[in-house]
Amino acid sequence: MAANLLYTSTGRTAMTDRFPFSTFPNGWFRVAYSDELAPGSVKPLYYFGQDWVLFRTEMGEAQLLAAHCPHLGAHLGYGGYVEKETICCPFHGWQFDAKGRCVAIPRSQKPPLKTQIQSLPICEWNGLILAYYHNKIQEPDQAPDHQPPWHMPTLPGWNSLTWTAFQRRRWKIQTHPQEMAENAFDTAHMLFLHGQSFRQMRHSRVEASGATLTHHLQVQYRLSLWKNWGIDAEGLVEISSHGLGCQVSYTQIKAILEFEAISLFLLTPIDGEFLDVHVLVSTKHLLNPLLSQLLRQKSMAEVSYNLEQDIPIWEHKCYRDQPPLSDVDGPIHHYRRWAQQFYNNVETMRSGLVTV
Repeated sequence: MAANLLYTSTGRTAMTDRFPFSTFPNGWFRVAYSDELAPGSVKPLYYFGQDWVLFRTEMGEAQLLAAHCPHLGAHLGYGGYVEKETICCPFHGWQFDAKGRCVAIPRSQKPPLKTQIQSLPICEWNGLILAYYHNKIQEPDQAPDHQPPWHMPTLPGWNSLTWTAFQRRRWKIQTHPQEMAENAFDTAHMLFLHGQSFRQMRHSRVEASGATLTHHLQVQYRLSLWKNWGIDAEGLVEISSHGLGCQVSYTQIKAILEFEAISLFLLTPIDGEFLDVHVLVSTKHLLNPLLSQLLRQKSMAEVSYNLEQDIPIWEHKCYRDQPPLSDVDGPIHHYRRWAQQFYNNVETMRSGLVTV
C-alpha cells in the first residue's frame, strides 16, 4: 500500500545558499516499500538528483541501478523487464546483473564486460526497501566493490504479531535531512512550538554508537482524544537516528491505560532542494483490537500535526553554524558533531555510467 502524498511545499531559497554541508549525505535511505515490488516487477525512481531503476529478480532480490543503459541511453525503468536475475534494456535487449554489469547482448558472443551501470547496495528492513547512498560509490575505481560501512539495526521489541501494521503518510518538503532530524535534539522547540502535545520535557541522556545516536527523554504529554478533550500522561521517549535518513521514535505512555508506539521518520533527498518524507506509525496491540487501531490513528494524527507545524520553519530557515544555545535547547551541538561522519569531499557525479 503506497503512502498518500499529503503536502507539496513551495519553498523559495536554493538549498546550496542555506546550508554549508553537502546536498546528499551518506547513509541508508528509503526508496520504496517492499509490498510495491513483486518478483519480476520494475519501478522507475528519481532520488539523489538522478534517475534510477528498481527491480525485483525472479528469485525475489531487490536491486537498484542507475536508470539509463550505457549503450544508447534508454531508460531501463520504462519498458525494461526482468529475466531471471537480470534486467533487460527495452531498446536492444542488453542484460545487466545486480552489480550493473552487462552479462549478455542478443546475438553477440562477447558482451562488453567493461561496460557497467552504477548500482547502489540495497536492504529490506521492516517492509522498507533502503538504498545505501555514498558519494564514493560514484567513483569508477570504487563503484563495483563498495560495501556499506554499517547496517540498519533491528527495531527493538517490534514484530508484526504484537504490533499493529504500520500506517503510512507522506510529504514533500524543501529542506535537508540533517535539518529535519535535528528537531529530535531540540527540546526547547518541542515545548514552545508543539506545546499542545508536550507539557514538560526533561532531557535524560544521549548515547552515540557509530552511525546511531539515541536521545532519551522523560515527557509529560497532553493526549488529545476527542475534539478539545484530552488527558495528561507521562511517558518515556527514545529517539534513535540511524544516519540522516531514518529516525525511530519509541514511546511508552502511562495514562488511563498504558500503551507503546513506534514512529519511523524516513527522509530521502529527491534532488538538491526537496525531501521525500515518509512517516510510519505502529502501536502495540491491546486486548481490544478496536482500541489498538484507534490509538494508532490518534498517534499518527498527533505526529502529523506536529510535523506540519515544523514545515514552514524548515522551508524558510537558514543554518546557524555556531548558534548561541541556552541551557534549555537540548543536545544540538552533540547531534551536529555526530552528523559530520556522513559527509565527504567527493563531488557528486550524475551520469550513472561507470567504466571499469
